[in-house]
Amino acid sequence: MNQEAYYEFLKNKRVLVIGPSKSTEGKNYQDFVNSFDVVVRLNRLIDCIDEMYDTFGDRIDVLYNGLNDVYANGIINIEKWMSTGLTWVCSPFAAESLNVQPKLIRNFMQKNKGRINFYVPSIRGYSEIFKGMDNTRPDTGCMAIIDLLRSELKELHTTGITFCLDGHSKIYSNMDDEAFVKRADSGCHRIRPKFLYMRNYILKDNPRFFPDQILKKLLEEAYS
Repeated sequence: MNQEAYYEFLKNKRVLVIGPSKSTEGKNYQDFVNSFDVVVRLNRLIDCIDEMYDTFGDRIDVLYNGLNDVYANGIINIEKWMSTGLTWVCSPFAAESLNVQPKLIRNFMQKNKGRINFYVPSIRGYSEIFKGMDNTRPDTGCMAIIDLLRSELKELHTTGITFCLDGHSKIYSNMDDEAFVKRADSGCHRIRPKFLYMRNYILKDNPRFFPDQILKKLLEEAYS
């Protein structure tokens, strides 16, 4: 849904994905963030813009959101989201990829009423991703990066993306690091197979991908 328009929006752009890693705490990336053509945030980071203003400023052009309408993914509030200047809301999953996804997509569309551009990716390659992650479901951050790199963007940069290997910003979640990692590593979202798939099959030697120094070190050393 709307893939052609969304990918045209990204074409030849320098794109930054912001994640909730604790590595960003106490830093000031505002000038860095503002240097990009497109700024992407994940899940409830849209609810943390004011609290994280000193770190990232208030830029948000694209939101990849699980659309569950719960605290962990961000409560869907169309009027509030529109007030941020948000241009696109993206579902990380195709309607056919998860049993619950068609309902989540329909619910969002009913609330949105066409006010914010809405993109749903195609099913292409999802089963291969799932199998490549040892039957672990990719999370929103993984799917956002995979999807963005399928477009003709010029460069993809990240900050605050560590695939849950170093905990999270206390602003993003009130859980302690151990509990956060345990939850992230349980059930359908296991950290190791997700990380290895992303490193070995998506990010390795990709000339358009530019991780921050924290992620660069993890990609070089974690699980090696």
